[in-house]
Amino acid sequence: MLSTKPGAGQLENLEIGQQLTIKILRVDPKEFHVWFTRKMGQENNQDRWQWRDNWKAAWDVAASSGRLLLSKDAETWLGKFDLDQRGWTSVWTDVWIEAKVDAVTLVRLADLAETWLELADAEHPRWAAIWLTLWKARGLSARESSRLVTKALKWLFGEGDRDEWDLVWSALWDSAYSQNELMVAAARRLIARHPSPKNNWIEQQLANL
Repeated sequence: MLSTKPGAGQLENLEIGQQLTIKILRVDPKEFHVWFTRKMGQENNQDRWQWRDNWKAAWDVAASSGRLLLSKDAETWLGKFDLDQRGWTSVWTDVWIEAKVDAVTLVRLADLAETWLELADAEHPRWAAIWLTLWKARGLSARESSRLVTKALKWLFGEGDRDEWDLVWSALWDSAYSQNELMVAAARRLIARHPSPKNNWIEQQLANL
């Protein structure tokens, strides 16, 4: 349950469940940013593990100017790739959506996401979603597309579970990679390992070859 105690120009206490209390200043985002940066910079394991919760609570109530500052904090945190903590993909997605048409920020975020795709466990349930976000981004250069294709094929041929592999495969198939021998081999291998009605369309594509 979320409760607030508003006060003009004063910090409000947001109590989220019974686990998180964060001080948020709505009136002056810069002042809040100083407080937030100082608090999150403490070498304290409790703060370290609460970073994503604290950031998300601040993000959800921040105005545009506050989100600009929080986005910078998020990029710094994302760049540490402390994958033992939870929430990397959710923080990245929030900042990506907020960036909208800010090309410079989107390039930085895309670089972070590509690195995450390399470092994260291939069985991570959000691997396919992050890859697809980058794949669908407008203005991909031939080099960027090639890198994403390489990552996708490596992922498709890897061992272990592959959540939503059909979405990654279909995205490539609908591009210039249809009837590619590697794509066909990957599909047959994954269909055998992950039988599902979702595979019907893919099986039809293979039958039409």
